[in-house]
Amino acid sequence: MMWDDEKHLLRGELEEPHVWATLTERTRDFPRHDFEVFLYPGSTRTRPMQPYGTITSLRSNALNTVWDLTLPKP
Repeated sequence: MMWDDEKHLLRGELEEPHVWATLTERTRDFPRHDFEVFLYPGSTRTRPMQPYGTITSLRSNALNTVWDLTLPKP
């Protein structure tokens, strides 16, 4: 993970012998067999998860279809 004033960059390396995907457009359905990243703004090394804070989930499948979800603090 790297970042600057304008963007965050994430890289993941996955090992899967049978990569496949079916969704090619953003929908309300989330892509299965995907790469998912959870973001917890305000987290620190000593408090890695803020259970009552905003949580964002970013997913991408093998066809580069993106799905995202933000759950605001209740």
